[in-house]
Amino acid sequence: MINYTEKGIGLHEHLNSFGLGIMQIDGVWQSVNGANHDDINAAIASYHPILSITVSPRQIRLALNQMQMRDAVETFVKTASRDVQDVWEFSVEIRRDDPVLNQLYPALGLTSEQVDAIFMLASTL
Repeated sequence: MINYTEKGIGLHEHLNSFGLGIMQIDGVWQSVNGANHDDINAAIASYHPILSITVSPRQIRLALNQMQMRDAVETFVKTASRDVQDVWEFSVEIRRDDPVLNQLYPALGLTSEQVDAIFMLASTL
């Protein structure tokens, strides 16, 4: 049995990235490609949706200061792609779900949970 619990936008894309797919048939979630239910359940359990938090550039920088991460981020941004530099430097808002910035976090060694914590702190500043 597939233990499906709605976890927000992106779960089906997450499953697809593992070559898994599910659909509801007569009220029961089933594999669309014959995948093992244990594999599907493990992929569902591993999914953590990206928060949809938007903060100002000032807020994100203050949060990074408090977490003593600002210098590392600024140094990395200087060597990143022009798109990343432009988003970091010229955006009037910084979105947690920004696809350009989401490429930056793993390169900085940050987990999704750590990035969420930065944005949650920033939203309070």
